[in-house]
Amino acid sequence: MKCRSKLIIGLVIGALLGLWLGVNIGRERPLYSNPFKKESLHERFKKAGRGFFNSAGDAIKESADDLRDKFKE
Repeated sequence: MKCRSKLIIGLVIGALLGLWLGVNIGRERPLYSNPFKKESLHERFKKAGRGFFNSAGDAIKESADDLRDKFKE
C-alpha cells in the first residue's frame, strides 16, 4: 500500500513537471519560465517581425545567387 501511494505521488509530480516544461517548449520559451505569463503585444510583434525579416533576407540571398549563376554562364 505504501509503495502504491509513493508511485501515484511520483506520477502526479512527474506529470505536472512534464506539463510545465512541455508548455514552455511549445511556446519556445526558457524551460523554467512561467508558462502562464501572457506575451505582450510588443513581444508578439517583435517575434513576428524577426521571422519576416529572416525569411525576406533568405529570399533575397537566393535570388542574388541565381542571378550570379546566370551571369556566369
